[in-house]
Amino acid sequence: MWIHQFINKLFPARIRSRELQEWQMRDFAGPSPSHIKRRVLLRLGILEGTWVETGTYLGETTAMLAEKA
Repeated sequence: MWIHQFINKLFPARIRSRELQEWQMRDFAGPSPSHIKRRVLLRLGILEGTWVETGTYLGETTAMLAEKA
């Protein structure tokens, strides 16, 4: 499956975590690992936009976005 090759290329073996391996075992079903979510937000999001986070636990994603804005 191409997604496995893409993930393996995007995240070299030294970066892969147990969380990523478990996600692969679930055939990439949600929830995705937090570092994947952050990369997607940074790549596809509008950093100058207004971000509204719902269902946050500790606000780590919001803090990361605040640093990048």
